[in-house]
Amino acid sequence: MENQQSLFKIFTRSFLQILFVVMNGYFIAQSKIVGVAICSYIISMLWAMNVRSMALSSTTQRHTYASGAMAGAITGFYIAKYLSS
Repeated sequence: MENQQSLFKIFTRSFLQILFVVMNGYFIAQSKIVGVAICSYIISMLWAMNVRSMALSSTTQRHTYASGAMAGAITGFYIAKYLSS
């Protein structure tokens, strides 16, 4: 069984990464250059932290990562929409 603290860390990292990916796409569509710049930088930093940890992950860890990504996508959309209004 996976350590719950480890799974929470995986969920949080993917949540944040995809949150900023979705926000970045929204900012690109709205021509919000500052938002694009900030999100792009954060995406790159999070990706660099995630790539190594997920390369040899278990099935449970991958499902946790995907769940965090899904939640991050939805949250990122609403945050970007709010910030753009």
